[in-house]
Amino acid sequence: MAESPQLLIVGARDTGYSVSIAFLFVESADVCVARVAARVRADGHDVPESDIRRRFTRSIRNFWVIYRELADNWVLLYNGTPTLEDIAVGARSQTAVRDSDQFAAFLALVGDLP
Repeated sequence: MAESPQLLIVGARDTGYSVSIAFLFVESADVCVARVAARVRADGHDVPESDIRRRFTRSIRNFWVIYRELADNWVLLYNGTPTLEDIAVGARSQTAVRDSDQFAAFLALVGDLP
């Protein structure tokens, strides 16, 4: 079984590496489902919708609750427009917000997770 990202981050830091995370998000799992459907129509590979929805929820929670506090620095990027939008940056639990509306939308996603 593959090593968990949490263990990988801790192991890297313990051996002297600096860990940076860039986390990209969109506003809903529905957007992810639509993107995969478009990829399949273009002869790309499919992912079951249940997996997409589970991963959407899990990845947001894990980034915000676990990974960002383990990384030396991180950046949060919104990927729902043609170009990435820089939303926030930080070092572990320290945060500098660059787009307060999108950051509030991201935190609402975190808060809405089961």
